[in-house]
Amino acid sequence: MKDLVALSNRIVAAYNAKDFDTLKSLVHPDLDFSHVNRGFSYSKRDDLIAVLQMFAGELMPDRQMGKLERSVVDGDVIVRVASWGGTARADIPGFGSAGDRIGITICSILRFDDAGLLVEWKDFG
Repeated sequence: MKDLVALSNRIVAAYNAKDFDTLKSLVHPDLDFSHVNRGFSYSKRDDLIAVLQMFAGELMPDRQMGKLERSVVDGDVIVRVASWGGTARADIPGFGSAGDRIGITICSILRFDDAGLLVEWKDFG
């Protein structure tokens, strides 16, 4: 059985380190992603990675996902609760304005396939 806490922690570590090659290796090419209450979604890993790179490089270079606060695992799904935040360098619709320090609690629902690749990622927060 896969250790979903460890798998999800690897994804968060790669995200925080801006290690997009590692992140890409942990995600299935046909990812079902949405940030539900922020109004954006992607169906391809490479499209999501491009947006994450833009956030990390241009929009919010100091963005970080905080330590895991709580989690629930059921089968191939983990629900994670953690903080997320950073300082906006530009206006980011749905998040904040340039110069704002943004901090939210985020609930992520992550589903993995049998190979341990992330196939579904839903964020709420």
